[in-house]
Amino acid sequence: MIGEHQVRAITQLITDLIPSCEVGCVTGEMDNSPNTKVAKSCTGDLVGMQICDSMMKLWLQINARRRYIFTITRDTGFTKAEKQIVCALLEVCRNLPIEDTNLVDFTQKSISSRFTIPYFLVAYFMRGANPSRLWSSVAGLVSLQQLSYKKYEGSTCTSGFLCLKSIGNTIPNRIVGIDGYTYEPFSEPIALTGDYFEKPLSYRYVDGKNSFYVVDNHGQIQGVIRNNMPKHFDIIDRCTYKHIEKLKSIPGFRWITHSGTHNDVIVHTKKRVVFQWDQNVWRNREISAITDLLISFGVDAKFAIELVGVLVTLSEMRMGALILITKEEKLPDTIGDIDTSELGLELKKAVKGSSFDYLRETNAILGLLASDGMTSFNTLGELINSGAIIDLTTAHSAVKISGGGRSQAACAASSYGMAIKVSEDGPITLYKKGKKLLEWR
Repeated sequence: MIGEHQVRAITQLITDLIPSCEVGCVTGEMDNSPNTKVAKSCTGDLVGMQICDSMMKLWLQINARRRYIFTITRDTGFTKAEKQIVCALLEVCRNLPIEDTNLVDFTQKSISSRFTIPYFLVAYFMRGANPSRLWSSVAGLVSLQQLSYKKYEGSTCTSGFLCLKSIGNTIPNRIVGIDGYTYEPFSEPIALTGDYFEKPLSYRYVDGKNSFYVVDNHGQIQGVIRNNMPKHFDIIDRCTYKHIEKLKSIPGFRWITHSGTHNDVIVHTKKRVVFQWDQNVWRNREISAITDLLISFGVDAKFAIELVGVLVTLSEMRMGALILITKEEKLPDTIGDIDTSELGLELKKAVKGSSFDYLRETNAILGLLASDGMTSFNTLGELINSGAIIDLTTAHSAVKISGGGRSQAACAASSYGMAIKVSEDGPITLYKKGKKLLEWR
């Protein structure tokens, strides 16, 4: 049976992990329709879940007469990973037997639930439903979180772990076949303890970017794996985690956790769900929700995938941008260009009509999109215009414009297609016909 304090924690966690969703919670009886998945909690009470295209429901037992019903809705639907998260949350909640008692106890448990339930969920993806040896998975994660607060000689301290299932002494043989990596085994395994990153050599030599500690599922560090070709990956590859994709193909792979670019920690799980811990908040880093929206609008699939990778990179680099994807190549009225100098106009002329692939291959795309003003593409990824300043006074009358300058411009531009705003503090927001469809953080 779960308590009121846990209800609040679960509601907040869902809001953090599924961007732009609405979460409601009421009390009531479980739906007995055929598409409702039913299970038993650790106390023997029934819990249930129902998933539809744009709505998910969770039924969690409170007492013998009452259940909480969590309703999660989003007009744009849910991705596979988001559905996996809700399914996993049901499994986690089945094992939460704490009940409310007095006010002091309630306050203490509210704080506890807000911090512990997300860890149980992430650990579920790292470790599975079996709670045995749970700490061996969480220990590396907690060590990196503590490391994120440290600086050494003015630089942020970073590192990372790759967890492989212990199958005899076969870890070296499994890694040898991974092209582009070198494995440095330890003479004897070292236990992963709370003070693992006490000395600078531990995180300076293994930085979590090109090198990772190899840990087994018993919490024993077996050695170090190192990327032999770090220069083959540019900033976009790294922000979309392509530099570690091969590590996930190692037989017995369980999870990777490493430092991010903003004192955060990233967790990659076997089920392909990626979590980010940032400022004590857990978020789902999956980007297919953005990609799916673009493709549903009619954007070429290859262009959509490449564009989203660039958007995430701009977000990570804290570089703002405004992009319009239009089907008919009809653009909003403008009041001029960001750069009207002879050089600026010549540069704009030089790239007009270029394909997104060309701009990506020549490393021009980040600079172009982050150069202020609106950049416009057609659905095939051909550049129509760049550096444009939208005339907000002639915006479509049906569009209600509000927010800061870039938000207002995105709302106005969305009357002509799919508008995308990347904020300088990170969030990526998609608009259509003046409506905010998704805000990804």
